Amino acid sequence: MNKKCCLLFLSFATCVYSSAQSALKVVPERQIKVVAADSLLAVEPAVKKQLYPFIGRSKKVGAAHLLLTGSDKGISDNTSRWLAANMQKNIYRVNLSSVVSKYIGETEKNLDAVFNKAAQMNVVLVFDEADALFGKRTDVKDAHDRYSNPEAAYLLRRIQSHTGTVIITCISNDCITQADKSGLIKIGLQ
Repeated sequence: MNKKCCLLFLSFATCVYSSAQSALKVVPERQIKVVAADSLLAVEPAVKKQLYPFIGRSKKVGAAHLLLTGSDKGISDNTSRWLAANMQKNIYRVNLSSVVSKYIGETEKNLDAVFNKAAQMNVVLVFDEADALFGKRTDVKDAHDRYSNPEAAYLLRRIQSHTGTVIITCISNDCITQADKSGLIKIGLQ
């Protein structure tokens, strides 16, 4: 009887542990339904003035790419929700740090899946925490380092070829130098 109780307890503990581990996993992407009230979110008038031409370009051409820098997460969230509401599209938010993989080729495969899904859904694609990929580009010192730079270059190529709207949020200044090279529209938030 004691062995049965131990086995029962062990199987229960394993179940609880595995469900707790799955609950702790970071969800790499999620769709956010934008409502009309999002167009009333508090966004600085100077930022709105910079975003209106972006909205017009996105509606005319169909594709526009934006980099939001120098802010905390709350301000960039409000700005991206306000922008999506004015474009009358939903948001497909991607936590870029959870898409980046230590295995060669996995990051590119994950990014391909994200871009393909966003193209099918016709949404505003928002990459959070781009610092994970756009951090200071490294010098190649050994065999492991040489794969860190192509991932950022691959993301920039995919953004440029994407036919929808892409917003990248980044806090560090390293993102600004990458945006200068790729032609992303930069807007600084406070």
